[in-house]
Amino acid sequence: TQSTWGTFLDSVCEMWLLGLFVSLATADVADKFPVIEDISPKAGIIHGGTYVRLQGKNLGQVTHCRFGLTVMPVLREPGHQSPTALTCVSPAQDPGAYEIQVSTDSGRSWFPLPSRRESHQITFSFYDLPRFIRVDPDHGPAVGTTHTRVMISGWNDSKDKEKALVMFGDKVAPVENAECDPHSKGEKCWLYVTVPQVCFFSSTAGCEQSVPIRVSLNGQDFTLDPDTKLQFHYDNQWTYSALLEEYSFETPAI
Repeated sequence: TQSTWGTFLDSVCEMWLLGLFVSLATADVADKFPVIEDISPKAGIIHGGTYVRLQGKNLGQVTHCRFGLTVMPVLREPGHQSPTALTCVSPAQDPGAYEIQVSTDSGRSWFPLPSRRESHQITFSFYDLPRFIRVDPDHGPAVGTTHTRVMISGWNDSKDKEKALVMFGDKVAPVENAECDPHSKGEKCWLYVTVPQVCFFSSTAGCEQSVPIRVSLNGQDFTLDPDTKLQFHYDNQWTYSALLEEYSFETPAI
C-alpha cells in the first residue's frame, strides 16, 4: 500500500511538472505573438486611403493588416522593421467598426488569436463623408482671426475629435471646440475654428477671394460637400489701395 501511494504521488508530481512546463512554454510562445495596443487615427472615410499607424509589441515581422475581412499589405521601407510600430492603408469599406488584425505569414494566421480577442480587440471605424450645412459667419478680413463655426452632419463618438481640422482654400486651421445637438444623433454639429490669414500687405488687388471649405474629422481625410459647396469670403482689407481708402491717405507725389 505504501508503495502504491508513493507511485501515485510520483505520478501527481510528474503531471504537475509537465503542466508547469507546458504553461511556461505556452506563455513564452504567446509573448512572441504580435500585439496591437493602439492605432491612430481610429476612424477614416469609407473610400479608404487613410494611413493607419499601429503601435504595439512584436510587430517587426508583420506582413499584412486585416480590416474586418479585407487584407492590406504593411507599408514599410526595406530594412526598416520596427518591433513597436507599422503603417497600413485602410481599404474602402461600408460604414461601421471593423476589427484590425495582423499577420506574420502573409495571411495564413492572424493575431490577436480568437482566445485573446476579447481583451485585445482593436477596431477601426469607417464613416461616410460629412455633409456641410452652413458656416457662420461666412466672411471676414483677409488678415484672418475671424471666429467662425461650421455646421456639419455625420459627427459621432468614433471620430478623433482632437484631430479635426478645417481647411479654408489651402490654409488649415485646427478645430478648437465641437458641439452637437444632443437630440440630433450627430446630424447637427458645430465645429468652432479661427479663420487663418489669407495674405499679407500687397500693392496690388488680389486678397479678396472666396475659398472652398473642406473638413477633416481625423486629421488626414479632407473632404468637400459637392451639394452645398460651402465657401468663406475673405474681405479685401489688407491691400494697399484698401488701406489708402480706409485711412484717407494720399499717394505721395513722385
